[in-house]
Amino acid sequence: MSAYNLMQHQVVLSEIVKYKPGFLKYKNVQADEGGKSYGRKICLLRLGHGGNQVFYYQALFHYFTILGDILCQRIDQGGDIMKAVVINAYGGREELKAIEFPKPMPREHEVLIEVYATSINPIDWKLREGYLKERLPFKFPIILGWDAAGIIKKVGAKVTEFEEGDKVFTRPATTERGTYAEYITADASLVAHMPKESSFIEAAAVPLAGLTAWQCLVDFAEIKKGDRVLVHAGAGGVGSMAIQIAKAFGAEVIATGSSKSQSIIKKLGADHMINYMTTPLTEAIDEVDIVLDTIGGDSQEKSFEVLKPGGVLVSIVQPPSQERAKEKGVKAGLVWLEPNGEQLATLAKMIEEDELKPLIAEVLPFSEDGLKKAHELSETHHAKGKIVIEVKKEEDK
Repeated sequence: MSAYNLMQHQVVLSEIVKYKPGFLKYKNVQADEGGKSYGRKICLLRLGHGGNQVFYYQALFHYFTILGDILCQRIDQGGDIMKAVVINAYGGREELKAIEFPKPMPREHEVLIEVYATSINPIDWKLREGYLKERLPFKFPIILGWDAAGIIKKVGAKVTEFEEGDKVFTRPATTERGTYAEYITADASLVAHMPKESSFIEAAAVPLAGLTAWQCLVDFAEIKKGDRVLVHAGAGGVGSMAIQIAKAFGAEVIATGSSKSQSIIKKLGADHMINYMTTPLTEAIDEVDIVLDTIGGDSQEKSFEVLKPGGVLVSIVQPPSQERAKEKGVKAGLVWLEPNGEQLATLAKMIEEDELKPLIAEVLPFSEDGLKKAHELSETHHAKGKIVIEVKKEEDK
């Protein structure tokens, strides 16, 4: 039997249980998060794990203070261990650590997904650096990542639209239990069936970037046929999705990029391309209905100049000036993605109808080194498309 007091940050276990070879759960453990009096320091210790044993003393105790009923009660129910890549402090790429972590169990409205692929988004390394700690005050350890494609292994009692074995993809809720892991749980309302014929790698590249582009153009800007749409960084993850979504709505699309991106942007379907390195934006275009700002700063400021009265400037980077918007007679705002399974299903249908295709920049392995390399590439802001992490090979299923 176990008890967890969230207010006092205490954990009490009352019996010794050997629940898996090499693991013991200890008797009469009392732990205080302040660090002054632990009793026994951890409730779960992997025996004979060599050099990582000290890490378990430090980190697994902390898991109890954060995940009380997951570790105390769900281990009682036969919980298992999975591989995950976490951060235990804000900082550089060196903070990414591969560890063994409790495998989650789905609640009644959730599904358990075995992850085959995840992908990298700027939110990942921005959160790792601590830039988002006020908006997202997560407790450590944090599993980053908010894109996943995989196979459902278990469904909650009240889930009716999915079953075990379904291939799905998701942009799960923004919590400290992300997708750099072998298994995740997600609310069924945030999950959709993968597009037919898509690989896990392709599907994992879609959710966050695709939903962001959709919510900017469709929900916020209310795009319609004949609109002139400017997409900044057209070869990026969100930009590449936005070009294709805008074209599917019958818009004329202009995208910015460097000379290295020209062929990619053309292949994505853009009608015009502006080389931002050689051509000032205000000299290349005017009378635009919608601007999707993925860069911020000076690019956002210049974007006001090319909008027609009544136009829309939507940013995913920083809030546009409402004073400038009023002066220009335009609508302007910042969009913070809201996960949405129905919209994800719409994107899946667009992929099946060849209206949308994810642009993959690179595929890297699921390891500390793989994630560090992926973050390094994303931080350059010059990746052409999405950086995908292959968690499990498709032929292994």
